Amino acid sequence: MKVSIFILLACGLLACGSVFGQNEYQQQLISEINTLAARIESHPSVELYVQRSGAIFLLNSVSEHQTWVPFAIGDAINDINSAIALSPRDPLLYSLRAEYKRDINRDYAGAVSDMDKAIELDPDNPEWYLQRANYRNLSFGCMDYRQCAIMGDKRCREIVQEACGGMAPL
Repeated sequence: MKVSIFILLACGLLACGSVFGQNEYQQQLISEINTLAARIESHPSVELYVQRSGAIFLLNSVSEHQTWVPFAIGDAINDINSAIALSPRDPLLYSLRAEYKRDINRDYAGAVSDMDKAIELDPDNPEWYLQRANYRNLSFGCMDYRQCAIMGDKRCREIVQEACGGMAPL
């Protein structure tokens, strides 16, 4: 599973929002979600669950001031849970679920837990340490920022220099 599937869906749907009015954009998202639901029903796959979760997330984002939306924001997390059930060794899915937990529920502890799992599955990816550090408060995050910087990530090195007192050993 590649992140590009989710990004392409999001970018494509976001572009629709600038071409159509908000109601038309919402209708297009609803139509896409329904199409994906039918495809999932016949052939469930990680990619389809991720695509539908992204569309549900976007629909709820553009509909935030409305009282009724046909798909609950929690459905986005449920779809990622289904994707994880199909591919439990994919760290990217845990990363995506962590992002949703943070954005949807403000569940920072749950987001950190998911990033712990992503790191367990792929400990050599500095992106996971950066993401986990962003979900922790700064006092705990500095350990991850330092590890990420040691792995060569320039963004983390800058954060460590500015906010964490430099590159002290782990």
